Amino acid sequence: MPGLAGCTVGPTYKAPQSPKAATFGETRSETANFALANFPYQAAGKPASDWWHLFRSPRLDALVTEALRSNWSIQAAQANLRKAAEGLHAAQGSLMPQIDATGTEGRQEYGAALFGPWAWTFPAFSAYSAGLDVSYDPDIFGGNHRLIQMVGAQKDAERERRDVTMLLVIGDTVLTAFEAASTADQITVIRGVIDTDRETLRLATLAWQAGRRPRLDVVIAEAQLAHDQSLLPPLVNAHEAARTTLAVLTGHSPANWTAPTLILLRASGQGQNKQGKKTKSATDHWPSSFDQLMAET
Repeated sequence: MPGLAGCTVGPTYKAPQSPKAATFGETRSETANFALANFPYQAAGKPASDWWHLFRSPRLDALVTEALRSNWSIQAAQANLRKAAEGLHAAQGSLMPQIDATGTEGRQEYGAALFGPWAWTFPAFSAYSAGLDVSYDPDIFGGNHRLIQMVGAQKDAERERRDVTMLLVIGDTVLTAFEAASTADQITVIRGVIDTDRETLRLATLAWQAGRRPRLDVVIAEAQLAHDQSLLPPLVNAHEAARTTLAVLTGHSPANWTAPTLILLRASGQGQNKQGKKTKSATDHWPSSFDQLMAET
């Protein structure tokens, strides 16, 4: 009985059925329904696997391509997948006949130790030997097949991990590129505002010195300049953090890599009110086309 128990194998594995729910929730909120109804570009069916090309930005495409090629996490996932594939090949080899061949070659010479006092001596000669061992496991109880199924499942799991890693890296690269472009745009705007504040302070100072405006105008202009200047360092830090993250995502050292410059373009959208006059629509912040969302400098 113990011998028979050691030869038994488990039941055939059956994958559980996937949930049949079409959405994560039973119903959508009114806000979600409004957003879906008013968003000008809704994807039909599943999104494309290379969805970032929809932005039509060659530099964004180059960033994603570099991340897929050089990201260390993706390379590690690829190596784990190759390791699992080789393990599957090794497991599949257990179903094939095992052949072991051996061979030896040497030089020998017989002398007095063999023939005694006559001390006959034969000339040296070459000696060869060969052997062949063939074995085959019929796998009557299916243990090898179960092993192959297990290793194959491990390979599938590694492939899924690799795909998930690629999705995460692609998404992080695109989002970080948007963050870098957005902060760069905000830095440009804030610097323009600071230049305007300096000019306002200069004019207020001249007017106060000429006796045409009170000292309070100068104080207000100085306070506004100081306030706007305080907005710049956090944006610069956020921009540098985004560029550093892009360097890491693309497998480079931040000190030795320069990220491509991307800028966001604003799209102008107009609608009509009840009187037929053109007004800004509720979706003005959305681009009128994907190629207007991002451009290069």
